[in-house]
Amino acid sequence: MDVERWRKIKAVFLKALQLPSTEVHDYLRKALSNDDEGQSEVLRLLKSHDANDLFLESPIAQRQVKQSSIIGSTVGEYHILRLIGAGGMGAVYEAQQTNPRRRVAVKLLRPGLYSPATLQRLSRESEILGRLQHPGIAQVYSAGSLETEFGPQPWFAMEYVEGLSLREFTQQNSLGIDEKIDLLQQLCRAVKHAHDRGVIHRDLKPANILVISRRANDVRHAIDHSPLIKILDFGVARVVDDEFVVGNATQTGELVGTPGYISPEQLLGKTQIIDARADVYSLGVIGFELLTGQRPYEHGTKSIVEFARFVEQHEPKRLGQIDIKLRGDLDAIIGKSLERDVERRYSSVADLSDDLQRFVEHQPILARPASRAYRLRKFLRRHRVLVGGVMATFLALLSGFALVAREAQRANAAARESAYESAKATAINEFITNDFLMKLLVAGTDGDKTTDQVLQQVDQAAATITQQFIDQPLAEAAVRNEVGTIYYNLRAYDKAEQEFSRARQLWQAQLGPDHPDTLKTVNNLGQALTGLGRHAEARQLFQIALSGRRSVLGSAHTATLSTQIGLAMSLFSDGQSDEAEAMLQEGLQLVQSQGPEYQKLRMSLMHNLGTILIQKNEIEQATELHQAVFRESVATYGWDHVLTWQAATRYAQTLHRGAKNIEAEVILDQVLSNVQHIGETHVEAITTRRVLARVLIKLNRIPEAIAQLELALQAAKQAPTPNAELVSRIERELRSIQK
Repeated sequence: MDVERWRKIKAVFLKALQLPSTEVHDYLRKALSNDDEGQSEVLRLLKSHDANDLFLESPIAQRQVKQSSIIGSTVGEYHILRLIGAGGMGAVYEAQQTNPRRRVAVKLLRPGLYSPATLQRLSRESEILGRLQHPGIAQVYSAGSLETEFGPQPWFAMEYVEGLSLREFTQQNSLGIDEKIDLLQQLCRAVKHAHDRGVIHRDLKPANILVISRRANDVRHAIDHSPLIKILDFGVARVVDDEFVVGNATQTGELVGTPGYISPEQLLGKTQIIDARADVYSLGVIGFELLTGQRPYEHGTKSIVEFARFVEQHEPKRLGQIDIKLRGDLDAIIGKSLERDVERRYSSVADLSDDLQRFVEHQPILARPASRAYRLRKFLRRHRVLVGGVMATFLALLSGFALVAREAQRANAAARESAYESAKATAINEFITNDFLMKLLVAGTDGDKTTDQVLQQVDQAAATITQQFIDQPLAEAAVRNEVGTIYYNLRAYDKAEQEFSRARQLWQAQLGPDHPDTLKTVNNLGQALTGLGRHAEARQLFQIALSGRRSVLGSAHTATLSTQIGLAMSLFSDGQSDEAEAMLQEGLQLVQSQGPEYQKLRMSLMHNLGTILIQKNEIEQATELHQAVFRESVATYGWDHVLTWQAATRYAQTLHRGAKNIEAEVILDQVLSNVQHIGETHVEAITTRRVLARVLIKLNRIPEAIAQLELALQAAKQAPTPNAELVSRIERELRSIQK
């Protein structure tokens, strides 16, 4: 096949790529009407093209490599020793340079492939890379061109790098997430160096990246085997310096790069918007592949045109879809790198690198809005010794302040009628803001504090209550009730019991057993005992509180119904399901006609009633209740609320019991994608993972189920107040499916 005929075949082939498969044969019959062999050649090229990522290779060039080996000859001042490898754009040889004496790699591009404009662009590679002096970029020493029977053949002499491709290295080594992130960080630093000098690679992919070991030059000449990244082949780089812009723009629609790794704007030929963010996208693909072994879009057997359309119409896969351990910040970082819209992508490789560093250091990342709860969680991760104490305490304080605000509002409104309420609200406010909060903030900003030490700050504050409120028993009771609530939210149920018990004694002595405040602390004490697993004692307290609240406040009061729920679930834990169900049904009837202030209470009644119905195997009714609560929780509170977590997990659990495991998995995946809002060690996060494990077992995805239980077990052991019974239960679940 002569050169002119090959050029015609290539032109027909490129046109055929743009056509739907149903129109290809008709087009070939017209374009190559008297050339059956040419039609067959184009069909062969189409089939070959659809099967791989490489650029089109000329049959002439293929024969040239096979039949006209240059091993043993000289190219420029380099003596060719051996063939290292060949790809779509050319072949690379090991060579020896005499002065200076060193081994180099000589790359010969294939002749007959390139237009004059392309040859001009590629001939600049030595000048471009001459600007780049970075340990992560293979240095180019010189360049030239050989004259062949097929036309000019460019060549480049560059640094000889011995190592494995990035893909080979990761396949041959068992790397952890941190090690993979380190490799990606090295890549970012090298690419940033190029971008700072006006060079965009535009064809970053694992095949263009080698990994080698490096030596540490200390006084003992020790060897550091940590891997070092080397980026090869900036030959298709686009120079963005002003001096190179005019007259050197790539022709619109010309594809430069490898499908599967290049950005959507490159695939679609939108050269006018191609900038440094194209490399950000490629780094996102490489990071995705590093972490999962897959690509966010698989080229497969699609032609370039079909693949471009697919990318344009579909979102990339997420890390968390492939590996549940990669959900959260890392998923957000890679996802932002892979945004199809360049305006939503990281604006620079530096921004991507900075976010990766924040992830490593457990700092809040920029790839997601930094909510207050999210920033607090990241603070906690940076100071693991705090485990969960600071976060939980701050959340408890937020809850406490809400109570204070309500108490103060009520007190101010009724000040003329009740000096007691005003004094109580003032005591609570002064204690929390002037004493407890100040000490807790000091504890929360000291990275050396342990969980026990943080809890000691609460203990020290509690120890001052008696002295601060001498001869003020009512104020002391009010403050102790609030501190007990903080302990309860910290899941320090034993300390909560002590504070609630003392508050009960004080209020009962001053106000009598039937006062609303006395009944409130009786109810709270029942909650603390429930947390301690002392259900019989808790049930007695709930019965006292319920009877008193019905008498004083009425059956439909929110406080009364709250106690009714506590008693019902206490009965349920004792096996008295029918009695518990009746109490919840009664409460639900009472709230149906009430206003919006009863919304949370109504949802709680439905939620707990659904839990009981699951145990009674009344799945259909339970599913309706849990679905309604789930939808209302998301709409009312959003995903950063514990009530939404509870509702979503219970709804998924009900779907699981109804053999709707795929639907259940979808809900649980959504829940866990927002785990940062409450933290991995929260009991609801642990419960969610346990439910997901059961779902995955039913879907016969045992390894994933084991992974979920292992994460749940780790979180349970790291919880601020470890629950030995819960840990033991998860360990049993693990053993049962590992057999």
